[in-house]
Amino acid sequence: MILKKIAHYQDFFIDDRASIKDAIVKMNLNGDGSVVLIDENKPTAILTQSNIINAIEKNMDLSKKAYSIATTSVITINEDRPVDFAFSFLSEHNIRRLVLINEKEEFSGIVLQESLFDYMEENTYKIDLQILHILEKNLSVYSIDKSASLYDALELMKEKHIGSVIVINGKDTIGILTEKDILKLLCLDIDLDSNIQRYMSTPVIKVTKDTLVIQGISLIRRKNIRRVLVTDTEDNPVTILSSHDIFKHLKGKRQDGEYLMMQQFKLATMGEMIGHIAHQWRQPLAQLGGVFMNLDSAYEFDELNQNYLKDKVKNGTELIEYMSNTIEDFRNFFVPKSNKEVFEVNECIKSATNIIQATLVYHHIELEIITSEEPAHMNGYPNEFSQVILNLVNNAKDILLQRAIVSPSITIETMIKKNQIIILVKDNAGGIDNAIINKIFDIYFTTKSKDGGTGLGLYISRLIIENKLMGDITVSNGTDGAIFSIYLNKNEFIL
Repeated sequence: MILKKIAHYQDFFIDDRASIKDAIVKMNLNGDGSVVLIDENKPTAILTQSNIINAIEKNMDLSKKAYSIATTSVITINEDRPVDFAFSFLSEHNIRRLVLINEKEEFSGIVLQESLFDYMEENTYKIDLQILHILEKNLSVYSIDKSASLYDALELMKEKHIGSVIVINGKDTIGILTEKDILKLLCLDIDLDSNIQRYMSTPVIKVTKDTLVIQGISLIRRKNIRRVLVTDTEDNPVTILSSHDIFKHLKGKRQDGEYLMMQQFKLATMGEMIGHIAHQWRQPLAQLGGVFMNLDSAYEFDELNQNYLKDKVKNGTELIEYMSNTIEDFRNFFVPKSNKEVFEVNECIKSATNIIQATLVYHHIELEIITSEEPAHMNGYPNEFSQVILNLVNNAKDILLQRAIVSPSITIETMIKKNQIIILVKDNAGGIDNAIINKIFDIYFTTKSKDGGTGLGLYISRLIIENKLMGDITVSNGTDGAIFSIYLNKNEFIL
């Protein structure tokens, strides 16, 4: 599923010359509390209800241009990105909605955070997880007396950086007022000095702390609201829980699941990795044995002198260093890094293929690496990127052997086009059956025998490229075999 299939379009955009009041009308029509400002169909800014509230608090004239108070640094993504990508992107940029653009960079819709609940895997939240498990520490809920004015509530929201307040009568909660409610009232030209009780939402939708998260999500969607009041067993207010709060927690659970799958995949491939090390070590071990035999023979025939000894010690040291580097490459493969760092893609590819080089030589598979003319630096996670390259090469090796290809070969080519790094991994194994080519990135899908594959390799590779490196990975059939193409987003470049 791609993002444009679930995007909203109607009433979510307005000309960037429109007034603040016109933008408020649009927000009330779309029900989201945001609108994208466009110029010649291209997004130039985004206006949210928070921008509006700030303007009202400053007594700004609502006939002024909406652009004057909007956020002009609009984060946009391509409409053809998969839905899975949205989860990581929203979390990475701490935003609640995605502005989509087409290949012409024209506005093509907006994806709301709430819409993504439908596309989370069932096991992400359909479990016995209670709301109390996702509540933050040091909870607080802000209330205002029923005698207060709308403007009093607005000032409290602004001061506490919150989107809603509950209205109380003594100890009883009798209503709730949100930023969204205030926007609706502005469209009706309601005086903000009016009493809050007249315009608050009532009754207040409540859940208890032991309510299941799945029930909370269902209630929010059924009532078409963003917030519910969480109470304790004695009906005392504990906090206001928003759909954004729930999403952040479920995003964390989703990441935990992805992490566990990655670890499962690494454990499954550990035996294969040890096999690669065995191939890497076989020749240097034999050479090291030869060094010792030469020393023994030289001593026996009284030919051992200082220069000869130094030469053989140097040879032995180089062989041991090579073997040590092999172990270091192996260790790096299994140690992910939590922080981004600048790395050079071509060097990373060489490092990854060093692990499997001896195995390829053993099976008489030719590996050709074609590097870009200029350095391909990017900011990301080099170990995870290496894992993708190693997995693609390993898969190519397996299919070449399975099909007993004469003169088997694998080519890795890196190029830079329009500030985008493109990596192609090609083989000459004859290609992928068209009946399954669209499924090979699916989780647990494998073409190997029952005991030969986990069905996680390409799925994990896609997760890394799309969610960790914010890029794309595709597959197609070329003249001689399969071509895996990796596109790294130009926004990740170090210029």
